[in-house]
Amino acid sequence: MILLVNAYSLNWFGDTDYVGKRYSEVFPMVKENCMLEKLINVAKTGIKANFEKFHSGEGINKWFHFTAVKQDDLLVVTMEDITEQKQSEISLKNALDNAEKQRRLYSSITNNTPDLVYVFDLDYKFTYANKALLAMWGKSEENAIGYGLRENGYEEWRHKMLQSHSLQGRYLHRNQKQGRP
Repeated sequence: MILLVNAYSLNWFGDTDYVGKRYSEVFPMVKENCMLEKLINVAKTGIKANFEKFHSGEGINKWFHFTAVKQDDLLVVTMEDITEQKQSEISLKNALDNAEKQRRLYSSITNNTPDLVYVFDLDYKFTYANKALLAMWGKSEENAIGYGLRENGYEEWRHKMLQSHSLQGRYLHRNQKQGRP
């Protein structure tokens, strides 16, 4: 039997006469989503329960985090609206899935071309080298990525040439951002 609910719960189900009613009468959705069984288990065993449930219906589409604890002869149930957190988690998962799809696509393209494809950072350490370049070097990714031009076998003149081209590219990019030719 319900003895007391907080203001949030009261706003959720309205100004009903809840005192003395069964939890499942006031919150009928607990029968549909296995929540009632969890609450009964806490009441019987005294073992605290934490779980999340999505509720859809009665104009509500929200995620809730529930905590149920037995205290003496009472069952205390708290619920927290975690909809915003869940939406963020779902958005992050979708973004990570899309990034992984893009990574696989680019990897498939760059690793199936005979051309040499590479990326290095501002310190001239390789952050990517395709299979063709690794084969030319006779190295694995572990032995090439994170290492500089010289460590990957480039002669001094090649190092200076690549560094010069890279600096020119940065100079042009900086000037373009500042509106200069």
